[in-house]
Amino acid sequence: MRAQVPFRIDEVEDNAHFVIRLEDVHHKSGSDHFSGKEIWIPMENVKSRHLKSTRHLRDAWDQYQIEDVETLTRYSILKVTELPQQTMASIMLDQKELLIPLSEPLIESIDKVEKIIRMHIPEGLLDL
Repeated sequence: MRAQVPFRIDEVEDNAHFVIRLEDVHHKSGSDHFSGKEIWIPMENVKSRHLKSTRHLRDAWDQYQIEDVETLTRYSILKVTELPQQTMASIMLDQKELLIPLSEPLIESIDKVEKIIRMHIPEGLLDL
């Protein structure tokens, strides 16, 4: 069981990177311990643009499907690869494994109950 320690949030910087300043953590050396850790934030405090991000999904990726919003075709995700530039989902199509970028501008919505990522798949990507 993981320890859950409450910290009061002093400030939030919401730019290219999401930075949270915690009460009683005044120096970088103290904050390094928290870097990359999972945190819990009430959904009402999360901006809508962050809800489209795949980075907050902690469920098993192989339970999700990608739905092309143009054709309504669904593709099961085989695995996900985290690259420095973006997250890529592997799907199987016509006995070929294809990589789909899970890029926020392409994602229309994420349904965590149905486990569906609805997105605009770039034209020609499935034809490779």
